[in-house]
Amino acid sequence: MMVYFLKSFVKISLTWIFFLNISYADIVIDEQNLDSTKIKFVLDYELDNDLKKIIDKGISIHILETITVKRENKYFFDNVVFKRIKNFRIEYHPLIKKFYFFEENENFSFAELNELVSYINKPRYLTLEKINDSKNKELTITWEIDQKNLPKSLQLSLKKPKWMIIKSLKHNL
Repeated sequence: MMVYFLKSFVKISLTWIFFLNISYADIVIDEQNLDSTKIKFVLDYELDNDLKKIIDKGISIHILETITVKRENKYFFDNVVFKRIKNFRIEYHPLIKKFYFFEENENFSFAELNELVSYINKPRYLTLEKINDSKNKELTITWEIDQKNLPKSLQLSLKKPKWMIIKSLKHNL
C-alpha cells in the first residue's frame, strides 16, 4: 500500500514540475493580417541561485531561443511550419564587474545581474509570415541553456538541472 502511495505521489509531483515550466498566457497576438502575424511575448524569468553562482564565477552561458510553429495532424506527426533558433550569451567580467548580454550582432552591458534579468524580461516581438493558411497551429517559444557550450565539468556533473530550461511558452494560433 505504501509503495502504491509513493508511486502515485511521484507521478503527481513530476506532473506539477512539468506544468510549472510551461506557460500559456505570456504570448499575445498584436496584429494579424493576411500576410503576417505580429506576436508579442514576455518571458517573466527569475534567475535560479545555482545559475547565479555559475555566472558569478565567469562562466559564459549560451542560451538557445527556439521558435516553432506546428500544424496538428489527426493521424501522423505534426507538420513543422516554421522553426527558428537564435543564440544569446550571458557573460560576466570580474575585473571590470560588468555583465554582458550578447544578442545577434549587438551586446549590452549591465552593472548588476538584476538589470540583465529585467532586460531579458522586456517584451519581445516576432513577425511570422504567411501562416494563416489553416487552423490548428501551435506556437512554442522555448528559452533553454545550451548544455553543449558549458564547460565539460558542468556537463558531466549535471544531468538536467531545473535551471536548464529558462521558459517554455505555448499558444494556439
